[in-house]
Amino acid sequence: MFSYKKNLVIYCIFWLFFLLSVNVFGASKEDFPEKERHFRPRLSSEDMGLSSSDEDFDPNHRLTVPSSLMEALRFKVSLQKDPSPLVSEKRLIKFSADHAAELVLLDFLSTNFSKFPQVKISLELKDIPHIKKFRELLLQDAGRFRFVRFLNIIGIPPHIIKPLTEAIFDQESALPRLLVKMDFNEQKMNKNRLSLYLNSILQEIFIRALHLKTTSLGDESLPSLMESLSVRNTITVLNLENNSIGDGGAFLIAKALEKGLPLRKLNLARNNIQPKGVGYLAEALSSNSSLKTLILDENKVSLTYALMLLASINEEDPPKDGAEALGEALEINTHLNALYLRGCGIDHSGKSFLKESLRKNPHTALKILTFKEPKWRHVIVPDEK
Repeated sequence: MFSYKKNLVIYCIFWLFFLLSVNVFGASKEDFPEKERHFRPRLSSEDMGLSSSDEDFDPNHRLTVPSSLMEALRFKVSLQKDPSPLVSEKRLIKFSADHAAELVLLDFLSTNFSKFPQVKISLELKDIPHIKKFRELLLQDAGRFRFVRFLNIIGIPPHIIKPLTEAIFDQESALPRLLVKMDFNEQKMNKNRLSLYLNSILQEIFIRALHLKTTSLGDESLPSLMESLSVRNTITVLNLENNSIGDGGAFLIAKALEKGLPLRKLNLARNNIQPKGVGYLAEALSSNSSLKTLILDENKVSLTYALMLLASINEEDPPKDGAEALGEALEINTHLNALYLRGCGIDHSGKSFLKESLRKNPHTALKILTFKEPKWRHVIVPDEK
């Protein structure tokens, strides 16, 4: 009995020292002073190496890090004996572990950086203590994160993320190729406040993916959002599903695409885009070479004959039917891979026009064109994993 109690006391003391050593509770509020921002020059997409995205990595060349500290230590020892799991043409290591396990391997990889030139690191931050700890470590020694390629921040309010993005901005020279994915889907926040934080954050980091599903942004928030995204010009995935975006918002997005915003995947499902707005997007498709996936589910791509007649009476220059505008774009576009038009009111003649347009384009890259009714629990923007 005495031996059991003795072992229990030793075990508790061990874990107390461990918790104190890794500072589980993170940084305090006082660690986030306000700073004057000085704008820095923009890097081009080529400078950022955007071609080396997650999806360029073969699934067989992806390695998920052990989630516990003990497993990470064993993994480190095994790599020291045999580094072959990291020696490949391309290797993506995904971290979603606690920060103690991450540091063991990050420090090992950092000191052996020259041996693994193809390794890319993906870090995932899902809670506030992890965000604060990452910021603290970044300010202490940004060099250990110098070959972290992707940082995924999921479900954290923007006012919590802001101090971290300031730290990334301050340490930018040590993190020359860091790309950030931010997921704010269904954040319960005043849209003006959300927009204010977003515009500030997006000018401090190189963003690769931004998810803003059901955040009530509306057309009025899009001018500043699109301008902020164009500052760094590195975004490849944008999810604006269910945000009451209309023709005005579609116009702003289309103009950004025409000016070279390097979007590869754009989700505008369940908004209020009419044939006029679809026409703006179709015009952008005619000249854009980056966009691969466009989701327009449950927008009013095609109106009934009566509504089109009413539009022609009320406007001097009535819009084309959305299906017709998209069809004309598909006759020219050679880069789009997938177009989702589910629940868009496109009749048989509109569907036939789109299919005929594809037949006229021998160089089309389109592999998915679907009109079937959506099942929303399955519809997501294909993301770079």
